[in-house]
Amino acid sequence: MVHCHSAEAREKRRLRAHRLGFLRPLPEGRRWLEVPEEVFDKAKIMVRSIGVHREHVQLVSHAPHFARAAALAASKADYITDSQLENALKLHRAANRAKPSWTP
Repeated sequence: MVHCHSAEAREKRRLRAHRLGFLRPLPEGRRWLEVPEEVFDKAKIMVRSIGVHREHVQLVSHAPHFARAAALAASKADYITDSQLENALKLHRAANRAKPSWTP
């Protein structure tokens, strides 16, 4: 493509993409994370686990180091239901399994 690397052409493409609705701003408080393709699925699980851990730490009066402990503490204090506890523990187990398994 002619002029595809010039700053002017790049800006024109960006403006066109924005006008056509292909570019959207990130929601408030969000950032993108770029990871290699081969770790994407594992990273997605681990990021979800970290997010749930953070939510549970915010619910309880102390900060358990382990995600499982935070989920159990939130459940014991009746901040989350048994179903939510079960889902959180499944997620944390999946994240823990994803960490050391790097075989092709």
